[in-house]
Formats: sequence, C-alpha cells, structure tokens
Amino acid sequence: MKYKKFKLFSKSNKIETIFYDETSEYYSFLKNQFDQGYRQVIISTSLIISLLKELSTRYGMQVYKIEFNEDDEELTEEMLQLIQSIQKNPAYICLLCERLEFLSDDSSIDISRISFKGKIETIHVDIKIQSNGIVIINEEANNIVDSIIKPMVERGVFG
Repeated sequence: MKYKKFKLFSKSNKIETIFYDETSEYYSFLKNQFDQGYRQVIISTSLIISLLKELSTRYGMQVYKIEFNEDDEELTEEMLQLIQSIQKNPAYICLLCERLEFLSDDSSIDISRISFKGKIETIHVDIKIQSNGIVIINEEANNIVDSIIKPMVERGVFG
C-alpha cells in the first residue's frame, strides 16, 4: 500500500494541508512554507484525543496503535490491551479516552502518533496523525485529509 504525507499549517485562521514529498529535506520544506506565510500546526494530546473520539464514533474508524513521546513498555502494553478490547467491544473507547486524558493531565505524557484504520463510505483508510502536524494516509484515501481531518483540526485549533 502506498502512502502520502501531508503537513498541517495555519494561515489566516484556517488550516491548510500541504503535501510533503519525503525526497525534500524537512526543515527546508518548513522554511519554504514559513516564507509563504504559513505557520506549523502542532497537534496537542487533547486534540489527538478529540480526533480519537470523533473518528471512532462518527466515522467508525478503529484505533490500532498509539505511540508516546516517552518509551514506557508498561504503558504501551496497557494501551495495546485497551485497543484489543475496543475491537471486541467498541464501548471500551470510553475507557481508552479516560485513560489518555488522565495520563495527559496527571502525568504529562504526550501522544506522538495515533493510527487508525477502517472504511469511510467505500474507501479503505489507514491514517496516522502525528503531534508535529504530519498526517500519513494511504493514497486511495488522501482526500479524507481535506474533507474530514482538516475541519476537525480547524475546530480544535480555532474553536
């Protein structure tokens, strides 16, 4: 499966998605966008949790991996068990969100990437959303970034 990468930027209180070609150097890419008036969008853990809730409940997407900024085998195993529980019973999404909110608030543990898969309408989707504003998605579903992810991030960033 082929994937595309997009970087989320803000400009004039709007979120913009710009394709990122990995053959170019990342910091040069950022500087070029900055010179054009764009500012990086960083996706906070609370926004990632909001995306988790909406993508799971509204679009039926399944979370399949959560990565944290810090390596913690115990926490990774706990998340894996919760994710497996969700696959058996979708109601466990509430427990996962509560646990992530607790970790974020009380332990200052931040999510670096969250991965989802599923089907939106007739399109199979595999998407990874990173805290640095990078969105990685399978080519067949790349329109989902503009049609679904961008508006959700826009609401989360600008209200």
